[in-house]
Amino acid sequence: MRTFPVVAMLLFFFGVGVCAESQPPTEKTKRSEHDTYQIQRGTEQFPLVVKTVQPPKSKEETESDSEERDDRKTLNRLTLCLAVIGFFQLIVFGLQARRLRQTIEVTEKAANAAEKSASALPLIERAHVFVEIGLDGLGFNFPKGFHFYKDANDLGTCSVIAHFKNHGKTPAILTKLHLVMDKVPAYAYPTEITEIIKSEIPPGIVISSELTYDIPATTQITPDEWERINAGEILLICYGRVEYKDVLGDKHGTGFCWEYSPLESRKCFYLSPTEKLNHYN
Repeated sequence: MRTFPVVAMLLFFFGVGVCAESQPPTEKTKRSEHDTYQIQRGTEQFPLVVKTVQPPKSKEETESDSEERDDRKTLNRLTLCLAVIGFFQLIVFGLQARRLRQTIEVTEKAANAAEKSASALPLIERAHVFVEIGLDGLGFNFPKGFHFYKDANDLGTCSVIAHFKNHGKTPAILTKLHLVMDKVPAYAYPTEITEIIKSEIPPGIVISSELTYDIPATTQITPDEWERINAGEILLICYGRVEYKDVLGDKHGTGFCWEYSPLESRKCFYLSPTEKLNHYN
């Protein structure tokens, strides 16, 4: 009799469960199931994200990765060192190139200076022959009564010495020599040497440095010419040309023209102001 109520209660709960399972789902239940489905698929506001989870690495893989990272760090350090070294090498190369350019410029200047010096050496060391006309105790020689009788047949003479002096540093070898003493109208200087030297002097006359070679020259003067010389109407001149070679075999020449001054303060020969005859090369 006591077991009857227990059996009755079990039958009641079993019947209620069957009835619940047999009832159709409600609207609330459907909405809940739809929301769960939407969350699993993802929405525009909450997109579905799939995250891949890597499996844990083994000890060997972890050690290998660590060694690779260390190797990459070492390689990066070496690359940085090489870059720094290359940068400093570029600086050194630039400085060397600049110094080389400066050295080349200095060498070129030295070479040009040496070339100019070598080209100027023959000019500096060559012979330079110039001429000076002097009376040297000779001067004028007039017969007795020469100054008082213009129509006298006696002629006076004027004798000078032409000093050919070598002002250079090396000897001069004379090859041609022309010396003339003449009387010309005032300031009517000859434009050129009328007498051409056709034959050369044998190579035996050598003028050493700072020495002279003297040649006398003489001309005759009438009383009338002497009066006109003192009046300045005619000029008593001594002119010519000397040609010579230096020790290198180069040929040079000097033209000259000197005139007499009758002034009491001078009474000597001086260099004429004519460029036609006074020249040298």
